[in-house]
Order: sequence, then structure tokens, then C-alpha cells
Amino acid sequence: MVSLVLVSHSLPLAASIANLIQHIVKEDVNIAIAARVDDPEHPWGTDVIKIQQAIKSVYSDDGVVVLMDLGSAVLSAEMAIARFSESEDIINPLQWQQSG
Repeated sequence: MVSLVLVSHSLPLAASIANLIQHIVKEDVNIAIAARVDDPEHPWGTDVIKIQQAIKSVYSDDGVVVLMDLGSAVLSAEMAIARFSESEDIINPLQWQQSG
């Protein structure tokens, strides 16, 4: 089954969405959350390394769908995907959509 990575500026938002997905889908879904930054004073944001780690944590041959909450999360997700080597078979759907 395809896994999900939720990229959000807010950990509570991402956790709520993950909880909703688990209740809607009848099967177990691998969901990883990459939310907020490690700055207690300014936790709102996204982290490229957390996103890359989240993708790796749920990666399977079935694929991983990365869902993002705001525009800058898209940029962070693109940077995370770009950090994978070509041999890791990661496709940036924004680039695929434009060329396909």
C-alpha cells in the first residue's frame, strides 16, 4: 500500500490529519509526519531533513505520497526530494506533471 508523508507547519494539524486518515481507511496506512521545526520559541515551519527522514521511514516499492499544508512546505518537500540520489527512485510529482 502507498505510504503517506504529511508535511505541515503545525504538528497538531498533521497529527489530526493522520488520525482522520487512520479512521477513514479500513487498512493500516504507513503515515509519517514531518512537522514544525526544532525551535521552541518559533516552532512554526518545516524542516527539509525531517521531511527526507519521514520519506525514508515509510518508503516502500508501492510508493510514498507527500502531502503539504502551505506553499513553503512545497518548497521544503521539493528540496528534501532533491537530496535523494537518482538511484533511490524518488520522483518529484511537480516535475513529473510538467513533463508528463
